[in-house]
Order: sequence, then C-alpha cells, then structure tokens
Amino acid sequence: MIGNDIVDLTLASVQSNWQRRGWLQKIFTETEQQMVLCAEDSNHMVWKLWSMKEAVYKAHQRRFLLSPRYNPKDFKCTDTSVIIDTYEYQTISEKTKNYIHTSAYRHLRDIKHKVFIDNPLYKTTLRDYIATKVR
Repeated sequence: MIGNDIVDLTLASVQSNWQRRGWLQKIFTETEQQMVLCAEDSNHMVWKLWSMKEAVYKAHQRRFLLSPRYNPKDFKCTDTSVIIDTYEYQTISEKTKNYIHTSAYRHLRDIKHKVFIDNPLYKTTLRDYIATKVR
C-alpha cells in the first residue's frame, strides 16, 4: 500500500502559522520539534514532516481499512521514514519552490506493483523517477 501527500507551500504560508504558540507541540513529537528547530530551513522541515505524516496516514488507513482518525503525534518521523504502532513506512519527499510531495510505502514491492501492474500508462515515467529516487 502506498500513500501520497502534497503541500502547496504558497497556500501553507497564507493559511497556517506554524510558528504560533503551541502549534509545533500539538503536531510533532519532541524529537520532530528538535528537527524543525535545528533545521537549516525550518519552514521546509515543518512541511516535509507534515507531508510525511499525511502520506503514511493515508497508506496505513487504507491498508487496515481504518475509520478516519488522525492523531499526528502517533506518526513518528525520522528523516526518511515514519513509524505508526509497530509498522515502519519508508518515504520519499521532493521539494520545489512551490510544493513538497511525499510518497510513503511499506515495501519497495508496493511501489513496483502500483507502477507496473495497476497503472501501466505511467510505467515509463514512474519507472524512471523511481530509478533515480529508490535504491
């Protein structure tokens, strides 16, 4: 199972003030808060972590057919993975000046199946993309 999320950075800057009192503590674990505060670009780190959590939430929820219930602190991020309960999902995040996009997957075979079997029209483009991002 894979999940995807995209954050429009322009819209996020207008609609969300992550620097307001209590926002980081409400969304992120202490470790993640330190990642944000120590990052060279804190704004980028906030939205990367948010996108990672959202992508994994979507994959995990669909995988287990869970009813919608999202507690961001249940999803614990490292730089390239997210842990929920006893499950670890790998993530790939891409940043441009306009957005941050994250894909999350449990196993590499999840991506291969989605690309090569479920969506043959995207095969070439996604194969090339994955070849450069996933090793």
